[in-house]
Amino acid sequence: MCRDTAQAFGTLDCILDCVPMLPPEWSTRRLSLRPPRAEDAKAIFQGWATDATVTRYLSWRPHRRLEDTREFVERCVEAWRGTTRGVWLITHFGERPPIGTIELRVTGHSAELGYALARPAWGRGIKRQAWCEKGTCDATSCIRT
Repeated sequence: MCRDTAQAFGTLDCILDCVPMLPPEWSTRRLSLRPPRAEDAKAIFQGWATDATVTRYLSWRPHRRLEDTREFVERCVEAWRGTTRGVWLITHFGERPPIGTIELRVTGHSAELGYALARPAWGRGIKRQAWCEKGTCDATSCIRT
């Protein structure tokens, strides 16, 4: 388990070197993570994109139209064509409805981890497990727990 950011990610240079190596898909005991797809837009819209409480501290405002969420998903898909941003859709292992997203953004020599979770998923250790328990901590050689 990740005890703190320094232990989880090692040095900043290390995580920046590993960004292109991050896997597009992985799973933990409870979660499955994969890049969002166009067909996920409706579930994201209904699950959390319209919720002002969920989006309160995010860089985007609640979506008012399904088209807003479709555009968001398109940007997520486009991000995978580069090396500075990765967005993963989170679902409970073996279940279809998504419960959130987690994103890694790299700018210059800094990295930022962001996430959005549907309210029913709050307080259950989802973000921590998605990122630390299995995800990058085990998926790359330079990011360790």
